[in-house]
Amino acid sequence: MKFKLTDPNDYSGKHLIVVGAGNSAVEAAIDLAAFRSEDGTRIVGWRDNVVTLVIRSNFKSDLKLGNKMLAYECIDEGRINACFGQTIKEIKSDEVLLMKASERDPASASEIARVKNDYVFALIGGEKPTKFLESLGIRIG
Repeated sequence: MKFKLTDPNDYSGKHLIVVGAGNSAVEAAIDLAAFRSEDGTRIVGWRDNVVTLVIRSNFKSDLKLGNKMLAYECIDEGRINACFGQTIKEIKSDEVLLMKASERDPASASEIARVKNDYVFALIGGEKPTKFLESLGIRIG
């Protein structure tokens, strides 16, 4: 589990999951899926990663318009698989199980998808993701 993306060039030919709906998560998903122009406003090529963006409800209301436009371009081109209304049920060594975000208890929630995975990026805001990780059964501290 990673909590920030430092260099998208470190990931090639990977199955990557980004969790979050804000600017950090969307920018990471775009950068893992595509190459941007120098000014960052256009897609100029595609990376060989398979990127899944897991979003509990919808994009955040303060998402920058440019990020939203590039995200939808990546989604439309099949370079980002956006899973709206979903969250992580369980992280396994090579896959992640997703569930409906409306189901609160991962133990009793039904699995709705299995996504092949090499790395998970939890970019879920400025607060520490302790509660989120504990809900997945990961012990903190």
